[in-house]
Amino acid sequence: MDYVVVTTPDGKTLRRDLDIPRISIGRSSRNDLVLADLSLSRVHAEIFREGEQFLVKDAGSKNGTLLNDRQVLTPTLPRKGDRITLGGANLWFNTEPQQRVEITDRPTPVAGTTVVPVEQLITNPTAMGSTTILPEHRGSLPLEILQKAGEQLVVTAPLDELLHSIMDLIFEALKPERGFLMLIDPKSNLLEPKVVRDDKKGVSEGITLSRHIADLVVKGKQSVLTSDAMHDPRFEHGESIVAQGIRSALCVPLWNSREVMGLVYVDSRIQSNSFAPADLRLLSNLANMAAVKIENNRLFEETLAVRALQRDLELAAQIQRKLMPRSCPPVPGFDIAGTNLPCRTVGGDTYDFLPREGKRVWVAVGDVSGKGLPAAMIMSHFQAMLRGLAEAERPLAQIAGRLNDNLSRTLATNQFISFFLAELDPSEGVMRYVNAGHNPPIRITSTGEMDRLKGSGPVLGVVPGVHYPSHETVLGPGDILLLYSDGATESLNTTGEEFGEDRLMACLRQVAALESEAGLAKLEESILGFCGAAPRYDDITLLLVRRTVP
Repeated sequence: MDYVVVTTPDGKTLRRDLDIPRISIGRSSRNDLVLADLSLSRVHAEIFREGEQFLVKDAGSKNGTLLNDRQVLTPTLPRKGDRITLGGANLWFNTEPQQRVEITDRPTPVAGTTVVPVEQLITNPTAMGSTTILPEHRGSLPLEILQKAGEQLVVTAPLDELLHSIMDLIFEALKPERGFLMLIDPKSNLLEPKVVRDDKKGVSEGITLSRHIADLVVKGKQSVLTSDAMHDPRFEHGESIVAQGIRSALCVPLWNSREVMGLVYVDSRIQSNSFAPADLRLLSNLANMAAVKIENNRLFEETLAVRALQRDLELAAQIQRKLMPRSCPPVPGFDIAGTNLPCRTVGGDTYDFLPREGKRVWVAVGDVSGKGLPAAMIMSHFQAMLRGLAEAERPLAQIAGRLNDNLSRTLATNQFISFFLAELDPSEGVMRYVNAGHNPPIRITSTGEMDRLKGSGPVLGVVPGVHYPSHETVLGPGDILLLYSDGATESLNTTGEEFGEDRLMACLRQVAALESEAGLAKLEESILGFCGAAPRYDDITLLLVRRTVP
Protein backbone atom coordinates (compact mmCIF):
# COMPACT_ATOMS: atom_id res chain seq x y z
CA MET A 1 0.00 0.00 0.00
CA ASP A 2 1.24 3.49 -0.86
CA TYR A 3 1.84 5.82 2.08
CA VAL A 4 3.36 9.11 3.17
CA VAL A 5 5.51 9.79 6.22
CA VAL A 6 4.74 13.23 7.66
CA THR A 7 7.28 15.28 9.60
CA THR A 8 5.59 18.22 11.30
CA PRO A 9 7.12 21.60 12.24
CA ASP A 10 7.40 20.50 15.87
CA GLY A 11 9.59 17.56 14.89
CA LYS A 12 6.97 14.80 15.19
CA THR A 13 6.79 11.98 12.68
CA LEU A 14 3.71 10.03 11.64
CA ARG A 15 2.77 7.65 8.86
CA ARG A 16 -0.45 7.81 6.87
CA ASP A 17 -1.46 4.99 4.53
CA LEU A 18 -3.14 6.11 1.32
CA ASP A 19 -6.04 3.78 1.99
CA ILE A 20 -8.82 5.85 0.40
CA PRO A 21 -9.06 7.26 -3.15
CA ARG A 22 -8.72 10.91 -2.09
CA ILE A 23 -7.02 12.40 0.98
CA SER A 24 -7.45 16.08 1.78
CA ILE A 25 -4.72 17.81 3.78
CA GLY A 26 -4.88 21.05 5.76
CA ARG A 27 -5.39 22.60 9.17
CA SER A 28 -9.18 22.15 9.27
CA SER A 29 -10.45 19.25 11.35
CA ARG A 30 -12.59 18.18 8.39
CA ASN A 31 -9.53 17.03 6.43
CA ASP A 32 -8.49 13.40 6.18
CA LEU A 33 -4.99 14.43 7.26
CA VAL A 34 -5.03 17.32 9.74
CA LEU A 35 -1.81 19.30 10.28
CA ALA A 36 -1.80 21.91 13.05
CA ASP A 37 0.28 24.49 11.17
CA LEU A 38 -0.99 28.09 10.89
CA SER A 39 0.94 28.55 7.64
CA LEU A 40 -1.37 26.03 5.98
CA SER A 41 -4.73 26.82 4.45
CA ARG A 42 -7.83 25.19 5.87
CA VAL A 43 -7.83 22.83 2.88
CA HIS A 44 -4.31 23.06 1.53
CA ALA A 45 -3.67 20.12 -0.81
CA GLU A 46 -4.94 16.72 -1.93
CA ILE A 47 -3.42 13.37 -2.75
CA PHE A 48 -5.75 11.37 -4.97
CA ARG A 49 -5.75 8.15 -6.95
CA GLU A 50 -5.87 8.18 -10.72
CA GLY A 51 -5.79 4.68 -12.14
CA GLU A 52 -3.02 2.77 -10.39
CA GLN A 53 -1.12 5.89 -9.31
CA PHE A 54 -1.48 8.72 -6.85
CA LEU A 55 -1.21 12.38 -7.81
CA VAL A 56 -0.69 15.45 -5.61
CA LYS A 57 -2.34 18.79 -6.28
CA ASP A 58 -2.59 22.13 -4.54
CA ALA A 59 -6.12 22.99 -3.40
CA GLY A 60 -5.81 26.73 -3.96
CA SER A 61 -3.72 27.27 -0.84
CA LYS A 62 -2.36 30.69 0.12
CA ASN A 63 1.27 29.60 0.52
CA GLY A 64 1.39 26.91 -2.12
CA THR A 65 2.47 23.27 -2.28
CA LEU A 66 5.97 22.14 -3.26
CA LEU A 67 7.20 18.85 -4.70
CA ASN A 68 10.96 18.57 -4.24
CA ASP A 69 11.07 22.39 -3.80
CA ARG A 70 9.15 23.03 -7.04
CA GLN A 71 5.74 24.64 -7.06
CA VAL A 72 2.86 22.24 -7.75
CA LEU A 73 0.75 24.05 -10.35
CA THR A 74 -1.07 21.06 -11.83
CA PRO A 75 -1.75 17.54 -10.51
CA THR A 76 1.69 15.94 -10.36
CA LEU A 77 2.89 12.35 -10.00
CA PRO A 78 5.21 11.88 -6.99
CA ARG A 79 7.90 9.21 -7.11
CA LYS A 80 9.21 7.09 -4.26
CA GLY A 81 11.36 9.25 -2.01
CA ASP A 82 9.89 12.55 -3.22
CA ARG A 83 9.24 15.28 -0.65
CA ILE A 84 5.95 17.17 -0.61
CA THR A 85 6.22 20.42 1.36
CA LEU A 86 3.18 22.15 2.85
CA GLY A 87 4.15 25.11 5.02
CA GLY A 88 6.47 23.75 7.69
CA ALA A 89 5.48 20.11 7.14
CA ASN A 90 7.14 17.59 4.86
CA LEU A 91 5.42 14.51 3.43
CA TRP A 92 7.77 11.79 2.19
CA PHE A 93 6.15 9.64 -0.48
CA ASN A 94 6.60 5.85 -0.05
CA THR A 95 9.78 6.24 1.97
CA GLU A 96 10.88 6.60 5.57
CA PRO A 97 12.71 9.83 6.40
CA GLN A 98 15.08 7.87 8.64
CA GLN A 99 16.53 6.27 5.52
CA ARG A 100 18.04 9.63 4.59
CA VAL A 101 21.03 9.06 6.89
CA GLU A 102 23.89 7.08 5.41
CA ILE A 103 27.05 5.76 7.00
CA THR A 104 29.76 5.36 4.37
CA ASP A 105 31.63 2.07 4.34
CA ARG A 106 35.02 3.46 3.34
CA PRO A 107 37.31 2.88 6.34
CA THR A 108 39.52 5.86 7.06
CA PRO A 109 42.34 5.85 9.66
CA VAL A 110 42.02 8.48 12.36
CA ALA A 111 45.02 9.93 14.14
CA GLY A 112 45.46 12.66 16.71
CA THR A 113 44.07 13.45 20.15
CA THR A 114 40.87 15.30 19.42
CA VAL A 115 38.70 12.41 20.56
CA VAL A 116 37.91 12.00 24.25
CA PRO A 117 36.60 8.93 26.14
CA VAL A 118 32.99 9.66 26.97
CA GLU A 119 33.43 8.42 30.52
CA GLN A 120 36.10 11.08 31.07
CA LEU A 121 33.81 13.83 29.80
CA ILE A 122 31.01 12.74 32.10
CA THR A 123 32.98 12.08 35.28
CA ASN A 124 35.65 14.81 34.91
CA PRO A 125 34.20 18.34 34.74
CA THR A 126 37.50 19.79 33.46
CA ALA A 127 38.02 17.26 30.68
CA MET A 128 39.70 18.74 27.58
CA GLY A 129 40.98 21.57 29.75
CA SER A 130 37.88 23.71 29.34
CA THR A 131 35.54 24.96 32.02
CA THR A 132 33.89 27.72 30.03
CA ILE A 133 30.17 28.02 29.73
CA LEU A 134 28.40 28.10 26.39
CA PRO A 135 28.22 31.35 24.43
CA GLU A 136 24.97 33.24 24.69
CA HIS A 137 23.89 32.34 21.17
CA ARG A 138 23.72 28.69 22.19
CA GLY A 139 20.59 29.36 24.26
CA SER A 140 20.31 28.13 27.85
CA LEU A 141 23.33 27.57 30.10
CA PRO A 142 24.63 23.99 30.56
CA LEU A 143 23.34 23.59 34.11
CA GLU A 144 19.91 24.85 33.10
CA ILE A 145 19.83 22.44 30.17
CA LEU A 146 20.93 19.48 32.29
CA GLN A 147 18.36 20.37 34.96
CA LYS A 148 15.65 20.67 32.31
CA ALA A 149 16.72 17.34 30.82
CA GLY A 150 16.47 15.69 34.22
CA GLU A 151 12.96 17.04 34.68
CA GLN A 152 11.71 16.14 31.21
CA LEU A 153 13.28 12.69 31.04
CA VAL A 154 11.62 11.63 34.29
CA VAL A 155 8.27 11.51 32.52
CA THR A 156 7.32 8.09 31.11
CA ALA A 157 6.52 8.30 27.40
CA PRO A 158 6.56 6.00 24.35
CA LEU A 159 10.05 5.54 22.91
CA ASP A 160 9.31 7.58 19.77
CA GLU A 161 8.16 10.58 21.84
CA LEU A 162 11.14 10.19 24.15
CA LEU A 163 13.64 10.29 21.27
CA HIS A 164 12.04 13.43 19.84
CA SER A 165 12.16 15.06 23.29
CA ILE A 166 15.86 14.25 23.50
CA MET A 167 16.50 15.93 20.15
CA ASP A 168 14.43 18.94 21.28
CA LEU A 169 16.79 19.37 24.25
CA ILE A 170 19.89 18.96 22.09
CA PHE A 171 18.75 21.52 19.52
CA GLU A 172 17.80 23.95 22.27
CA ALA A 173 21.19 23.57 23.91
CA LEU A 174 23.53 23.57 20.92
CA LYS A 175 21.65 25.32 18.10
CA PRO A 176 23.02 22.96 15.42
CA GLU A 177 21.98 23.19 11.81
CA ARG A 178 21.36 19.46 11.48
CA GLY A 179 21.41 16.38 13.65
CA PHE A 180 20.24 12.84 14.11
CA LEU A 181 19.93 10.13 16.72
CA MET A 182 20.68 6.49 15.93
CA LEU A 183 20.06 3.36 18.01
CA ILE A 184 21.70 -0.03 17.67
CA ASP A 185 19.16 -2.59 16.53
CA PRO A 186 19.32 -5.53 18.98
CA LYS A 187 18.77 -8.10 16.22
CA SER A 188 21.02 -6.83 13.44
CA ASN A 189 23.48 -4.99 15.72
CA LEU A 190 23.45 -2.17 13.15
CA LEU A 191 22.86 1.53 13.71
CA GLU A 192 19.38 2.67 12.67
CA PRO A 193 18.34 6.33 12.44
CA LYS A 194 15.39 7.13 14.70
CA VAL A 195 15.21 10.95 14.60
CA VAL A 196 16.63 13.12 11.80
CA ARG A 197 16.24 16.86 12.05
CA ASP A 198 17.44 20.23 10.82
CA ASP A 199 17.23 23.65 12.43
CA LYS A 200 13.73 24.07 11.01
CA LYS A 201 12.71 20.90 12.88
CA GLY A 202 12.07 19.03 9.68
CA VAL A 203 13.90 16.10 8.18
CA SER A 204 17.22 16.87 6.59
CA GLU A 205 17.83 16.45 2.89
CA GLY A 206 20.25 13.68 3.76
CA ILE A 207 23.28 13.38 6.03
CA THR A 208 26.31 11.20 5.47
CA LEU A 209 28.40 10.14 8.46
CA SER A 210 31.85 8.68 7.94
CA ARG A 211 32.30 5.12 9.13
CA HIS A 212 35.50 5.97 10.98
CA ILE A 213 33.66 8.50 13.17
CA ALA A 214 30.83 6.05 13.88
CA ASP A 215 33.35 3.36 14.86
CA LEU A 216 35.22 5.74 17.16
CA VAL A 217 31.99 6.64 18.90
CA VAL A 218 30.24 3.27 19.13
CA LYS A 219 33.10 0.79 19.34
CA GLY A 220 35.61 3.06 21.05
CA LYS A 221 33.14 4.83 23.39
CA GLN A 222 34.68 8.14 22.33
CA SER A 223 33.16 11.57 21.88
CA VAL A 224 34.34 13.41 18.77
CA LEU A 225 34.62 17.16 18.19
CA THR A 226 35.88 18.83 15.05
CA SER A 227 35.79 22.61 15.05
CA ASP A 228 36.45 22.79 11.33
CA ALA A 229 36.16 19.38 9.70
CA MET A 230 37.12 20.74 6.28
CA HIS A 231 40.61 21.59 7.54
CA ASP A 232 41.03 19.05 10.34
CA PRO A 233 43.93 16.69 9.39
CA ARG A 234 42.34 13.90 11.44
CA PHE A 235 39.52 13.75 8.89
CA GLU A 236 41.47 14.67 5.79
CA HIS A 237 40.30 11.46 4.11
CA GLY A 238 36.74 11.74 5.40
CA GLU A 239 35.19 12.48 2.03
CA SER A 240 31.65 12.32 3.38
CA ILE A 241 32.34 15.25 5.68
CA VAL A 242 34.18 17.37 3.13
CA ALA A 243 31.54 16.78 0.45
CA GLN A 244 28.91 18.35 2.65
CA GLY A 245 30.96 21.41 3.56
CA ILE A 246 30.65 20.78 7.30
CA ARG A 247 32.55 23.34 9.36
CA SER A 248 31.81 21.97 12.82
CA ALA A 249 30.53 18.60 14.04
CA LEU A 250 29.93 16.70 17.28
CA CYS A 251 29.31 12.98 17.57
CA VAL A 252 28.88 11.25 20.93
CA PRO A 253 27.80 7.80 22.10
CA LEU A 254 24.47 7.07 23.76
CA TRP A 255 26.27 5.44 26.68
CA ASN A 256 24.33 4.37 29.76
CA SER A 257 27.49 3.89 31.87
CA ARG A 258 27.55 0.20 30.89
CA GLU A 259 27.12 -0.10 27.15
CA VAL A 260 26.69 2.00 24.03
CA MET A 261 23.13 1.98 22.73
CA GLY A 262 23.64 4.27 19.74
CA LEU A 263 24.94 7.74 18.92
CA VAL A 264 23.95 11.38 18.55
CA TYR A 265 25.37 13.54 15.77
CA VAL A 266 25.01 17.30 15.20
CA ASP A 267 26.74 19.59 12.77
CA SER A 268 26.74 23.11 11.39
CA ARG A 269 27.85 24.60 8.11
CA ILE A 270 27.78 28.09 9.66
CA GLN A 271 31.33 29.01 10.66
CA SER A 272 30.21 31.50 13.29
CA ASN A 273 28.43 28.65 15.06
CA SER A 274 31.44 26.34 15.42
CA PHE A 275 31.28 24.00 18.39
CA ALA A 276 33.65 24.26 21.38
CA PRO A 277 34.95 21.70 23.91
CA ALA A 278 32.24 22.75 26.35
CA ASP A 279 29.65 21.76 23.74
CA LEU A 280 31.15 18.30 23.44
CA ARG A 281 31.04 17.86 27.21
CA LEU A 282 27.44 19.07 27.39
CA LEU A 283 26.29 16.83 24.54
CA SER A 284 28.09 13.83 26.07
CA ASN A 285 26.29 14.40 29.38
CA LEU A 286 22.92 14.86 27.67
CA ALA A 287 23.48 11.67 25.68
CA ASN A 288 24.40 9.80 28.86
CA MET A 289 21.19 10.93 30.59
CA ALA A 290 19.23 10.05 27.46
CA ALA A 291 20.77 6.58 27.21
CA VAL A 292 19.84 5.78 30.80
CA LYS A 293 16.29 6.94 30.13
CA ILE A 294 16.10 4.95 26.87
CA GLU A 295 17.21 1.81 28.72
CA ASN A 296 14.64 2.42 31.48
CA ASN A 297 12.00 3.05 28.83
CA ARG A 298 12.79 -0.24 27.12
CA LEU A 299 12.67 -2.12 30.39
CA PHE A 300 9.35 -0.47 31.23
CA GLU A 301 7.87 -1.33 27.82
CA GLU A 302 9.18 -4.90 28.15
CA THR A 303 7.52 -5.14 31.56
CA LEU A 304 4.24 -3.88 30.12
CA ALA A 305 4.53 -6.33 27.23
CA VAL A 306 5.20 -9.20 29.63
CA ARG A 307 2.21 -8.21 31.76
CA ALA A 308 -0.01 -7.94 28.69
CA LEU A 309 1.21 -11.32 27.48
CA GLN A 310 0.59 -12.80 30.90
CA ARG A 311 -2.97 -11.44 30.87
CA ASP A 312 -3.47 -12.91 27.40
CA LEU A 313 -2.08 -16.25 28.55
CA GLU A 314 -4.32 -16.26 31.62
CA LEU A 315 -7.32 -15.56 29.39
CA ALA A 316 -6.17 -18.29 27.00
CA ALA A 317 -5.84 -20.66 29.95
CA GLN A 318 -9.41 -19.90 31.02
CA ILE A 319 -10.64 -20.58 27.51
CA GLN A 320 -8.62 -23.78 27.30
CA ARG A 321 -9.97 -24.99 30.64
CA LYS A 322 -13.50 -24.36 29.40
CA LEU A 323 -12.75 -26.39 26.27
CA MET A 324 -11.79 -29.33 28.46
CA PRO A 325 -14.79 -31.38 29.62
CA ARG A 326 -15.69 -30.96 33.27
CA SER A 327 -16.82 -34.56 33.48
CA CYS A 328 -17.68 -37.50 31.32
CA PRO A 329 -21.34 -37.89 30.32
CA PRO A 330 -22.95 -40.83 32.15
CA VAL A 331 -22.08 -44.19 30.59
CA PRO A 332 -23.90 -47.17 32.13
CA GLY A 333 -21.42 -49.56 33.72
CA PHE A 334 -18.42 -47.18 33.50
CA ASP A 335 -16.71 -44.71 35.82
CA ILE A 336 -14.61 -42.28 33.75
CA ALA A 337 -12.58 -39.18 34.75
CA GLY A 338 -9.82 -37.05 33.25
CA THR A 339 -7.38 -34.31 34.28
CA ASN A 340 -4.85 -32.02 32.62
CA LEU A 341 -1.89 -30.19 34.18
CA PRO A 342 -0.14 -27.81 31.74
CA CYS A 343 3.52 -27.14 32.52
CA ARG A 344 2.97 -23.50 31.51
CA THR A 345 -0.08 -21.27 31.66
CA VAL A 346 -1.47 -23.02 28.59
CA GLY A 347 -0.48 -26.34 27.07
CA GLY A 348 -0.68 -28.67 24.10
CA ASP A 349 -2.33 -31.68 25.75
CA THR A 350 -6.04 -32.35 25.62
CA TYR A 351 -8.63 -34.96 26.43
CA ASP A 352 -12.29 -35.13 25.52
CA PHE A 353 -15.50 -37.12 26.03
CA LEU A 354 -17.95 -37.10 23.12
CA PRO A 355 -21.35 -38.76 23.59
CA ARG A 356 -22.63 -40.97 20.77
CA GLU A 357 -25.91 -42.68 19.98
CA GLY A 358 -26.93 -45.71 22.00
CA LYS A 359 -25.27 -44.42 25.20
CA ARG A 360 -21.85 -44.93 23.61
CA VAL A 361 -19.07 -42.41 24.22
CA TRP A 362 -15.83 -41.43 22.54
CA VAL A 363 -12.81 -41.05 24.79
CA ALA A 364 -9.86 -39.10 23.32
CA VAL A 365 -6.37 -38.06 24.42
CA GLY A 366 -3.99 -35.92 22.32
CA ASP A 367 -0.52 -34.43 22.72
CA VAL A 368 0.91 -31.72 20.43
CA SER A 369 4.67 -31.57 19.92
CA GLY A 370 6.05 -28.51 21.69
CA LYS A 371 4.69 -26.56 24.61
CA GLY A 372 3.09 -23.27 25.58
CA LEU A 373 0.97 -20.97 23.46
CA PRO A 374 1.91 -22.34 19.98
CA ALA A 375 1.02 -25.88 21.06
CA ALA A 376 -2.19 -24.65 22.70
CA MET A 377 -3.27 -22.90 19.49
CA ILE A 378 -2.69 -26.08 17.47
CA MET A 379 -4.58 -28.13 20.03
CA SER A 380 -7.61 -25.81 19.99
CA HIS A 381 -7.68 -26.16 16.19
CA PHE A 382 -7.39 -29.93 16.50
CA GLN A 383 -10.11 -30.12 19.13
CA ALA A 384 -12.48 -28.13 16.91
CA MET A 385 -11.79 -30.49 14.00
CA LEU A 386 -12.40 -33.57 16.14
CA ARG A 387 -15.70 -32.26 17.46
CA GLY A 388 -16.77 -31.31 13.96
CA LEU A 389 -16.03 -34.78 12.62
CA ALA A 390 -17.84 -36.30 15.59
CA GLU A 391 -21.09 -34.79 14.36
CA ALA A 392 -21.32 -37.54 11.72
CA GLU A 393 -21.30 -41.27 12.38
CA ARG A 394 -17.97 -42.27 10.84
CA PRO A 395 -15.68 -45.21 11.68
CA LEU A 396 -12.78 -44.34 14.00
CA ALA A 397 -10.21 -45.21 11.34
CA GLN A 398 -11.81 -42.71 8.95
CA ILE A 399 -11.84 -40.03 11.65
CA ALA A 400 -8.10 -40.51 12.25
CA GLY A 401 -7.40 -40.40 8.52
CA ARG A 402 -9.35 -37.17 8.05
CA LEU A 403 -7.56 -35.54 11.00
CA ASN A 404 -4.18 -36.62 9.67
CA ASP A 405 -4.80 -35.31 6.15
CA ASN A 406 -5.95 -31.93 7.45
CA LEU A 407 -3.04 -31.55 9.86
CA SER A 408 -0.53 -32.63 7.20
CA ARG A 409 -1.61 -29.62 5.16
CA THR A 410 -1.56 -27.09 8.01
CA LEU A 411 1.23 -28.04 10.44
CA ALA A 412 4.88 -27.08 10.05
CA THR A 413 7.35 -29.86 9.26
CA ASN A 414 8.49 -30.17 12.88
CA GLN A 415 4.97 -30.31 14.34
CA PHE A 416 2.73 -33.32 14.92
CA ILE A 417 0.11 -34.71 17.28
CA SER A 418 0.01 -38.07 19.00
CA PHE A 419 -3.58 -39.19 19.46
CA PHE A 420 -5.64 -42.01 20.95
CA LEU A 421 -9.38 -42.30 20.23
CA ALA A 422 -11.65 -45.00 21.65
CA GLU A 423 -15.36 -45.73 21.50
CA LEU A 424 -16.90 -47.39 24.55
CA ASP A 425 -20.03 -49.49 24.05
CA PRO A 426 -21.62 -50.05 27.46
CA SER A 427 -23.81 -52.94 26.31
CA GLU A 428 -21.03 -55.52 26.59
CA GLY A 429 -17.98 -53.45 27.55
CA VAL A 430 -16.58 -53.44 24.02
CA MET A 431 -13.99 -50.77 23.25
CA ARG A 432 -12.93 -49.99 19.67
CA TYR A 433 -9.92 -47.73 19.23
CA VAL A 434 -7.29 -46.21 16.93
CA ASN A 435 -3.85 -45.14 18.09
CA ALA A 436 -1.84 -42.52 16.15
CA GLY A 437 1.58 -42.71 17.76
CA HIS A 438 0.32 -42.19 21.32
CA ASN A 439 1.46 -43.98 24.46
CA PRO A 440 -0.33 -47.37 24.58
CA PRO A 441 -2.91 -47.26 27.39
CA ILE A 442 -2.22 -49.46 30.44
CA ARG A 443 -4.89 -51.94 31.56
CA ILE A 444 -5.21 -53.78 34.86
CA THR A 445 -7.80 -56.55 34.85
CA SER A 446 -9.98 -57.54 37.79
CA THR A 447 -7.60 -60.44 38.40
CA GLY A 448 -4.60 -58.09 38.70
CA GLU A 449 -3.02 -58.83 35.31
CA MET A 450 -1.45 -55.82 33.60
CA ASP A 451 -1.01 -55.28 29.85
CA ARG A 452 -0.91 -52.58 27.20
CA LEU A 453 -3.33 -52.13 24.35
CA LYS A 454 -1.65 -53.25 21.15
CA GLY A 455 -1.75 -51.62 17.74
CA SER A 456 -0.50 -48.19 16.71
CA GLY A 457 -0.04 -46.05 13.60
CA PRO A 458 2.09 -42.97 12.87
CA VAL A 459 1.50 -39.64 14.58
CA LEU A 460 -0.90 -37.17 12.95
CA GLY A 461 0.26 -34.37 10.67
CA VAL A 462 3.42 -35.82 9.14
CA VAL A 463 2.45 -37.98 6.14
CA PRO A 464 -0.92 -37.57 4.38
CA GLY A 465 -2.94 -40.51 3.12
CA VAL A 466 -2.18 -42.86 6.03
CA HIS A 467 -4.65 -45.65 6.81
CA TYR A 468 -5.12 -46.14 10.55
CA PRO A 469 -6.27 -49.63 11.52
CA SER A 470 -9.04 -49.96 14.06
CA HIS A 471 -8.69 -52.39 16.99
CA GLU A 472 -11.12 -53.87 19.48
CA THR A 473 -10.94 -55.16 23.04
CA VAL A 474 -13.32 -55.87 25.94
CA LEU A 475 -13.14 -54.26 29.37
CA GLY A 476 -14.54 -56.71 31.88
CA PRO A 477 -16.17 -55.77 35.19
CA GLY A 478 -13.48 -54.50 37.57
CA ASP A 479 -10.98 -53.70 34.77
CA ILE A 480 -9.33 -50.26 34.71
CA LEU A 481 -7.61 -48.49 31.81
CA LEU A 482 -5.20 -45.55 32.07
CA LEU A 483 -4.69 -43.19 29.14
CA TYR A 484 -1.81 -40.74 29.65
CA SER A 485 0.55 -38.32 27.90
CA ASP A 486 4.33 -38.72 28.05
CA GLY A 487 4.53 -35.74 30.42
CA ALA A 488 3.53 -38.16 33.17
CA THR A 489 6.34 -40.66 32.64
CA GLU A 490 8.98 -38.10 31.60
CA SER A 491 8.54 -35.81 34.62
CA LEU A 492 11.90 -35.22 36.33
CA ASN A 493 12.85 -34.83 39.98
CA THR A 494 15.55 -32.53 41.32
CA THR A 495 18.29 -35.06 40.51
CA GLY A 496 17.18 -35.40 36.87
CA GLU A 497 15.59 -38.84 37.28
CA GLU A 498 12.43 -39.62 35.30
CA PHE A 499 9.22 -40.74 36.96
CA GLY A 500 9.12 -43.52 34.39
CA GLU A 501 6.61 -46.16 33.33
CA ASP A 502 7.47 -48.59 36.13
CA ARG A 503 6.51 -46.03 38.79
CA LEU A 504 3.36 -45.14 36.86
CA MET A 505 2.32 -48.81 36.72
CA ALA A 506 3.07 -49.28 40.41
CA CYS A 507 0.99 -46.23 41.30
CA LEU A 508 -1.84 -47.46 39.08
CA ARG A 509 -1.94 -50.73 41.05
CA GLN A 510 -2.19 -48.78 44.29
CA VAL A 511 -5.28 -46.88 43.09
CA ALA A 512 -6.95 -49.82 41.34
CA ALA A 513 -9.64 -50.13 44.00
CA LEU A 514 -10.51 -46.42 44.07
CA GLU A 515 -13.12 -44.60 42.04
CA SER A 516 -11.73 -42.84 38.96
CA GLU A 517 -11.75 -39.27 40.40
CA ALA A 518 -10.01 -40.38 43.58
CA GLY A 519 -7.59 -42.55 41.62
CA LEU A 520 -6.56 -39.64 39.38
CA ALA A 521 -6.01 -37.41 42.41
CA LYS A 522 -3.64 -40.01 43.88
CA LEU A 523 -1.77 -40.41 40.59
CA GLU A 524 -1.32 -36.62 40.35
CA GLU A 525 -0.11 -36.49 43.93
CA SER A 526 2.44 -39.23 43.29
CA ILE A 527 3.85 -37.59 40.13
CA LEU A 528 4.03 -34.07 41.58
CA GLY A 529 5.45 -35.37 44.86
CA PHE A 530 8.19 -37.14 42.91
CA CYS A 531 9.04 -33.95 41.00
CA GLY A 532 9.26 -31.87 44.17
CA ALA A 533 10.77 -28.44 43.44
CA ALA A 534 12.03 -29.47 39.99
CA PRO A 535 10.49 -27.52 37.09
CA ARG A 536 8.11 -29.38 34.79
CA TYR A 537 8.90 -29.29 31.09
CA ASP A 538 5.85 -31.04 29.66
CA ASP A 539 2.10 -31.14 30.13
CA ILE A 540 0.55 -34.03 32.04
CA THR A 541 -2.76 -35.56 30.97
CA LEU A 542 -4.34 -38.54 32.73
CA LEU A 543 -7.62 -40.27 31.91
CA LEU A 544 -8.94 -43.22 33.90
CA VAL A 545 -11.64 -45.60 32.64
CA ARG A 546 -13.16 -48.15 35.03
CA ARG A 547 -15.66 -50.85 34.20
CA THR A 548 -17.76 -51.06 37.29
CA VAL A 549 -18.84 -54.32 38.92
CA PRO A 550 -22.62 -54.90 38.63
